[in-house]
Amino acid sequence: MSKKLLSISLACMMLVFTNCKKDNSVVPATVVPKVKTFTISNGSTVINTVTLEYDNAARRSKIIYTDGSWINFSYTGNTMLQESFNSAGTSQNKYTYNLNIDGLADSYFANASPTIIVYETYNTAKRILSDITKNNGVITSEKYYMYDNLGNLSGDSSITSAGTTTKTYEYYSDKISTIENSNLGASYNGVGNKNSQKKLTVKNPSNIITVYDYSVPEMDAQGRVTKQSYTEGFNTISSAYTYY
Repeated sequence: MSKKLLSISLACMMLVFTNCKKDNSVVPATVVPKVKTFTISNGSTVINTVTLEYDNAARRSKIIYTDGSWINFSYTGNTMLQESFNSAGTSQNKYTYNLNIDGLADSYFANASPTIIVYETYNTAKRILSDITKNNGVITSEKYYMYDNLGNLSGDSSITSAGTTTKTYEYYSDKISTIENSNLGASYNGVGNKNSQKKLTVKNPSNIITVYDYSVPEMDAQGRVTKQSYTEGFNTISSAYTYY
């Protein structure tokens, strides 16, 4: 699965207190809750259940799908290799990610098409600012990102030969998101949103506008998102989450 396919997504922080004697000098440890599974459904029909595994550095190491197919992630120095396998164990495709000094994806490409490279830039807060795709050095598509004063993604624009697609986002200001990049072991994609999404408005190159309304997220006792859905026309797509 490419990074874009995984554009289904998920960041928040929660406090975990260490099991030790009371000491005013001890600062509670801050850890990021890691998503274990998420199940996507269309109405009452389950589309897929995804299970995520992580390495000792809290990076995603494996994604397993309902049909038995999976994706492996391996890290060597400043390089990450993402390889997909079908349920029979046959390699389907590979992507190579080049990581910068901050561990962010500086560029990536499909190994089957090494001349098509996606270059990425970030701001000082480690939020992605642009995706520029080049084929043999020639720009074929561009995507730019904008943020609000809380750090949530407020809008993006994708420019291709077919025209420009723009998206605007709204959020629940009182709901912290725990389904961001860091919660999925994908911090190499940059810092995710602070709040849970409330609305998405898409305008395609033909100026046709589609609106997705997101439900108030359901939360567990630890403040983690356990379920959220969105509607488009007569379809309701929901995602349910469990954590380690």
